[in-house]
Amino acid sequence: LAKKQFQSKILVQARRGLIVDRNGEPLAVNAEVSSLAANPKKIRNRKVLVRLLAKAIGKPAAQISARLKETNRDFVWIKRHLSDETVEGFKKWGLTEPNGALLPGLWLVKENYRRYPHGELAAQTIGTVNFDNDGTEGVELWQNSRLEGNVVSMRAIRDALGRPTLYDASAIEDARDGETIQLTIDAALQYSVAEALRNAVEG
Repeated sequence: LAKKQFQSKILVQARRGLIVDRNGEPLAVNAEVSSLAANPKKIRNRKVLVRLLAKAIGKPAAQISARLKETNRDFVWIKRHLSDETVEGFKKWGLTEPNGALLPGLWLVKENYRRYPHGELAAQTIGTVNFDNDGTEGVELWQNSRLEGNVVSMRAIRDALGRPTLYDASAIEDARDGETIQLTIDAALQYSVAEALRNAVEG
């Protein structure tokens, strides 16, 4: 019983492959972002915490309360992809202890998110991904199987808060980053064309 309580399996996702133009200019890259998770079983003073979280992350209190009531689970997302300013504001809202750690039952998870250095340039062609970094449109969707790499299942043990602590590190070797997809478009030329069209329409 103790073994079942503290052992689990987690998925290790490789870094998503890049999308570049014909000259190797990055059109879609990866960046790191913090997401807020919780173990509902470890939360104290739920009503007070919900009120503080709602102010800190700008999410309706009712939605947060519903997630924290899932006491049959050890892990729930509170809000994903937080800005650095939001994370820095946790102390202001009383969500941290004197040592700087988040209140019991809360923790930050580092995730990768997709960033497009050229903004809207060729956006319909490049496409988009969802919160789980799966392609939903354009090349991101069309070449998703090549871009996502190899996801592996790894044995892990959980600490008292339910956070996974890895110990089967050898499994990481089976994780493979996604491929880089090179397109035939030229980012510089594409930008010039877009500017010319914009000026023509505005003129």
